[in-house]
Amino acid sequence: MNTISNALDVVLQGVVSVALVCTFLASLRIAISGLGHVPENVAVAFFTHDLWAVSVFLLLPMSVGQFARHELSPLPWLAFSRAAARHGIVDGIFSLLDVLTVVLWLLWIPAHSYVLNRPGLDRRTALLARSLNLSFGLLLLTPHNTVYKILDWLSVPGPVDASRQHERGRNQPSNYCLQPTRPRNLLGPEYGITVRAGVSAAEPQSS
Repeated sequence: MNTISNALDVVLQGVVSVALVCTFLASLRIAISGLGHVPENVAVAFFTHDLWAVSVFLLLPMSVGQFARHELSPLPWLAFSRAAARHGIVDGIFSLLDVLTVVLWLLWIPAHSYVLNRPGLDRRTALLARSLNLSFGLLLLTPHNTVYKILDWLSVPGPVDASRQHERGRNQPSNYCLQPTRPRNLLGPEYGITVRAGVSAAEPQSS
């Protein structure tokens, strides 16, 4: 059973590794030629096709959340060194490819593809598109940015949910209520009086 589990882990890691590498290569090619310009070479087209960019929809939310929580550095060399120090060189390479891919999409690719696919676009509009892309990308790369705070605020339960949680917690018995308690013996040998079971302290003991 352990052999099958280990084999499945190896296969899964291999698939994820290939997908991550191809996503990075596709992003690098798109950052140069733009979306929709697939090369004619079959091998190059396979490893750098636009369809690999679908993985970015998974990488972006995870990585942007890690940037905002300051769990992952947006600087590729720092992301590589920290991941390699924790889990080894392979994890460092994965973190490097992840950060490079996400940074390309946040800072460059959308506006660049927009400009390349519109040859008649005037210079002012192209500059505006690149500036907006760069500004919004830098915002998402900043730890504890405004967008992350708004999403975090929206994920907080509202007054109705909070009241329900409070009622649920109040109706649920506490742990100490489930534990039997021992009565305290206030009359003990230290007072010169011995209390026996079934005999009241106020009544004289029968001989």
